[in-house]
Amino acid sequence: MSVLFTNLLLVAVIWVAHQIVGWKTYLLIQMPVLLLAGVGGIWLFYVRHQFEGGYWARKSEWVPLRAAMEGSLFYNLPAVFRWFSGNIGFHHVHHLSPRIPNCLLVKCFLISVELQPV
Repeated sequence: MSVLFTNLLLVAVIWVAHQIVGWKTYLLIQMPVLLLAGVGGIWLFYVRHQFEGGYWARKSEWVPLRAAMEGSLFYNLPAVFRWFSGNIGFHHVHHLSPRIPNCLLVKCFLISVELQPV
């Protein structure tokens, strides 16, 4: 239900923006923002998973715990960038348990000694 509500709300916001500033102005504002966010997201994803010494294994040899702990990089960002990125620097915690909300990744990292040697 929340996904449907979110999508309907997004459609409403876009429609209101179109009514206020028009499609051309809306797109001239929105497209650079989307481009910048997309480039940043792709860069962060690349940095997280492509590094020397990272864990890579074929399907038959793949170990989920090793993949989570050694296959993604711990990247301690300054606080403002942590907020903007949804604490993505604590990506190994996310790989261990994808259901942990972004706002709790740092807390999980700090209270779990096993996660800190990364």
